[in-house]
Amino acid sequence: MLNMGTAAGIQILPDKLVLVNVRKGFRDFTVKQAAVLEDYRESSVAELKGRLRQQIEEGAVNRDKLVLGLPAEEVTLRLIELPIEVEENLEQVIRFQVEKFEPSEEESSYYDYVILSRDEGQKKIVLQIAMVRQSLLDGYLSLLKDLGLYPTAVRLSSLALHHVLALNKNGFPKKEPVVILDVNPGTVEIVIVVSAERCFAEKLDVPVENLNADAIIRELYDFVSGLPVKTESIARIYTTGALGGELLGELRQRFSDCESLADRLKVKGQVVRPELVTAMGLAATALSKSRSAKINLIPPDQRVIERKPTLIPTLVLVVLFLVIAVSAATREYKQSSKFAGQIDAEVQKLQPRVDEVLACKKQVE
Repeated sequence: MLNMGTAAGIQILPDKLVLVNVRKGFRDFTVKQAAVLEDYRESSVAELKGRLRQQIEEGAVNRDKLVLGLPAEEVTLRLIELPIEVEENLEQVIRFQVEKFEPSEEESSYYDYVILSRDEGQKKIVLQIAMVRQSLLDGYLSLLKDLGLYPTAVRLSSLALHHVLALNKNGFPKKEPVVILDVNPGTVEIVIVVSAERCFAEKLDVPVENLNADAIIRELYDFVSGLPVKTESIARIYTTGALGGELLGELRQRFSDCESLADRLKVKGQVVRPELVTAMGLAATALSKSRSAKINLIPPDQRVIERKPTLIPTLVLVVLFLVIAVSAATREYKQSSKFAGQIDAEVQKLQPRVDEVLACKKQVE
């Protein structure tokens, strides 16, 4: 599900920025570098730059695949089913849907969408639409620009928790959905992953004093019962976030299949800190082949153009390799021919002595 290469993810939290630079190899996945900038809202740009350089080498972040993740409460995400006939004027229909969800006429939004499925039989298409206030996203992009970071895509952090399962040892669910609980002080985000293409998310305000397994299970069942996709059971529950470990013990008393999401990630030779999981998922969306991972809230005219590999250097290298190979083969042939000639000359010089030895041997016998 993931292409090979390097990518980076930046997660925005109320009190910190988390940046992770990762590499996907042929068989393994590696966290190259990571940075956590605490209390970034109260820090100057110069101070943030200094702290960033202390944790990540300058130039180490892949500028072609840098994904910014926004909190769920700052992004509107909608799953919409439309008649297949509207595809001819789909952009106008999407714009109309976005205007319906905008908080006010004065506050414009950036938006993007992907077609998740197309049912020719029922003549329907299913779309996922994401939107964010322009002023909010412009502020984040301006801050990152000051830090020398230029995201190529902006996505919802819930999608990162969905696609981080591409790095999970169990992968995406095959039949029954899995649940990811992102537990942090004051909030719990529930992400129901149905498949590699579809997920549903809800973020709840839960005071720390009310954070317990019974309360979360009630909220979980209420959320699942209202989904358009009906399910009889849940395959597995993962916990992550700052308080995910504290809730895990209680959940295991009620569900046998409960695990820490960080512990199940296929990362070569490293222990993944829970605070890095979402940023890793954002990086995974940059390498993913999934349609749902392609939403990008940066307007097309403001996007950093991803540098595509050109064929010219590749062809030059191939030609150069062939020239070297032919030269080596020719040289080897010439050297072999010269060496063979030298051997023949030495054999001819020794031949009289060999004949004498053979004659003596015959006389002795």
